[in-house]
Amino acid sequence: MILIMFNIACSTVEGNITAAIAHPHEANDGTVYNIRIAYGRCCKWVLSEIPPKSDDPSENPFDDGKPISTITPYSNLAYMHSFAMTENYFVVVENPLMFSIAKLLLKNIVGYTVEDALYWDADQLSIFHVIDRSTGNEIGKFKSQPFFCFHHINAYENEDSENIVIDLCGYKDASLVQQLYLHNLRSGNGLSISDVRRYSLPLHELGEPNKTKILPQKADGLDFELLFRGLELPQFNYVSYNCKPYRYLYGNGTSSTGESVFFDQIVKVDLDTKESKIWYEPGKYPSEPVFVEAPEPNGEDDGVVLSAVIDVKNDTTSLLILDAKDFKELAVAVVPVATSYPLHGRFLTSK
Repeated sequence: MILIMFNIACSTVEGNITAAIAHPHEANDGTVYNIRIAYGRCCKWVLSEIPPKSDDPSENPFDDGKPISTITPYSNLAYMHSFAMTENYFVVVENPLMFSIAKLLLKNIVGYTVEDALYWDADQLSIFHVIDRSTGNEIGKFKSQPFFCFHHINAYENEDSENIVIDLCGYKDASLVQQLYLHNLRSGNGLSISDVRRYSLPLHELGEPNKTKILPQKADGLDFELLFRGLELPQFNYVSYNCKPYRYLYGNGTSSTGESVFFDQIVKVDLDTKESKIWYEPGKYPSEPVFVEAPEPNGEDDGVVLSAVIDVKNDTTSLLILDAKDFKELAVAVVPVATSYPLHGRFLTSK
């Protein structure tokens, strides 16, 4: 289930580079930012920038892509699936799910998979690397209690509290990686439940890249704020609220308490009130909900939520359209065949 492409033959300005990670960021002008791995004696992450799409059909945008920052891991090379971006900063989270470089190099000889090369280092804390977007320089590092994260949600600078706020779906460890194998899903043992976590990095402690600060624990013993429990594949109004304070979060959840075999709910969470709305129908498995903003929106959640739903009882797939405000069903378009489960999705406007 982990989609990582290794292309050791790729050329780069620094070592050999893999394909980019799964979730890039896109600025309002169309510029795309992503992270790749540079292999060498000391493996590093390379944050790169791809310019907006050109109307010239002869131009290849990847030819103009340029590295804007090189990040040295605090420990060994860690697995990375997504990262955070604010108006002025990139935040790259180094979790203790590590790569064995030796196993990566031997995988074609011995028959290792990429997952065989991953290991959880229980003694390693998670590290937040803060990068200045204007210079590409790392200007701060923060340690937190160890956690694993596939998906970041949103990040922004909160001037009132003088923090960089980072919301993500966090786990206590990386057990989910093995749980997503097909034979484990068929066993019915269920998936680990994620927390919607909010981490706060103090702005006044930036400027000392050689010092790693420790995030303080709160009265509950945690170094993050728990916003919601049991939500994955998060989405929000990215077009208008990326890098800004936001209120509404959408994602997939499970109908049972504790652990469930797979996602069977669409959830909307009001992060201010902690209230939630749920779409659920027995025997149906919705994909990641995609928020589409109304043409002339009246509020953050003015729009629709789209999801591809697998109906295992009737052997069909449907496009479900929900009103994003009240979560009432607006329309369903049914295809008379059960497709493969669509993990992620994206809505593109036609021209």
